[in-house]
Amino acid sequence: MTSNSPPTRLMRWILEEKGDCTDRVPLLTLFNEYPRRNPVQRSIFLNGVKRNLQRVDRLRDYGLDEKVKLLFILSFPVNDEFEEMLRDEGAVLELTDPGRVISYYRSADGSLERGVSAQDNNRNVLDGNRDQNGVVPAQMNMDDDPVLLEPKQEVDRPLAPNPTDVSCTSILFKLQSLIKVFSLPGLNKLKERIGEEIDNPRRENQMVPWDRIHWLVAYSHRTLCDGILL
Repeated sequence: MTSNSPPTRLMRWILEEKGDCTDRVPLLTLFNEYPRRNPVQRSIFLNGVKRNLQRVDRLRDYGLDEKVKLLFILSFPVNDEFEEMLRDEGAVLELTDPGRVISYYRSADGSLERGVSAQDNNRNVLDGNRDQNGVVPAQMNMDDDPVLLEPKQEVDRPLAPNPTDVSCTSILFKLQSLIKVFSLPGLNKLKERIGEEIDNPRRENQMVPWDRIHWLVAYSHRTLCDGILL
């Protein structure tokens, strides 16, 4: 992809205007703020940026820190090749599992830092449990029900996935594309509803929690199975 292509210009604008941002920002939100955006070419801009970041290790004309800034701001997964490049440079890198999104990064020279390390995050949780005297309780209150463990036995706790919000508009467009594969009459109403929601301006910058997406996928799968059986 040329250095003057629409996606590349958008990426450069993100670095110039949002490069110092330490918060996550959806790509669609940034595209809507981009002064040189062309709504007709929105898919060209967005898909081009995603293709570039999928092979970020091969991306030319960008330094390691610039690539990290783009991946962090857009919550884009880090591929294996780029992870190896960063670690070889001596950077500290922590990724979410699943997702491989940067949760913490510090460059080898300490000039760039993004996110919160797992160690600091655990310390913040510990500080939140301190009493008024700054002491962490050594045991539970006597009124609490005790949890008795056999020696060397561990309590199984479900792993909570790291929440990664996804653009509502992106989900709706993907659903619209999925509907085109089916011809069941029962999906016509769903198709119309999705079209209405895509045109709803309130959905443009709305974000959907990751656990909500899991529920929606399971519900949609069950609905499709029911329709096929009918």
